[in-house]
Amino acid sequence: MKDSTALTLGSSAIVRRRIYFTMIEHPYRGWIRVGPSYGKRATAKGWLPFVRRSWHGLRGKVLSCPLVWRDGRLDEKSVRLLDSFNMDAPEDSANAKADPRRPDQ
Repeated sequence: MKDSTALTLGSSAIVRRRIYFTMIEHPYRGWIRVGPSYGKRATAKGWLPFVRRSWHGLRGKVLSCPLVWRDGRLDEKSVRLLDSFNMDAPEDSANAKADPRRPDQ
């Protein structure tokens, strides 16, 4: 499975990317995000033992978050989703733009 995909519809490019968070089940606040976002699930999962020890054995999990860029800008649904995780939208970077040299994106 690829981390990012791009589709070209007419003149607009759509790029999809998935990021992963480590989550802890707080006894009073429910599931909360701890730490930064990660580009690979395995990386986020590798941090779970450390996070659980730091939070004194609370339950933890890895949660994925799909992001969609349209014409190099993060779409509104992705911005709202990041806001729910209390994260700022990433800047328009090379990751958000389709590479014209790679038709398989």
